[in-house]
Amino acid sequence: MKPSQISRTEALRQLREIAPIQQENEALKTQLVLLHSELRHQQVAISQLRVLTRQRSERIDELNHKLEQARAANRKLDEENDHLVESVYRWKD
Repeated sequence: MKPSQISRTEALRQLREIAPIQQENEALKTQLVLLHSELRHQQVAISQLRVLTRQRSERIDELNHKLEQARAANRKLDEENDHLVESVYRWKD
C-alpha cells in the first residue's frame, strides 16, 4: 500500500464518523432555511403593522382635531347662549 492511500477499513471507519456529522449538517441547513423564511414573514408582518400604526395615529390626530373644533364650537355656542339669556333678562326688566 502506498503511503498516501488508506486501507478500506480505515476509509469505512472515517465514513461512519463523518455520516452523522453530515446528517446533522443537513438538518441544520434545513432548520436555517425554515428560520430564515419565518424571519422574512415576521419582517413583512412588522412592516404591515408599522403602516397600520401610522395610519391609526394619523386617524387619531384627525379625530382629535375634529373634537377640538367641536369643543370650540360648543364654547362659542355656550357664550352666545349666555349672551342671549342676559339679553332676555335685561329685556324683561
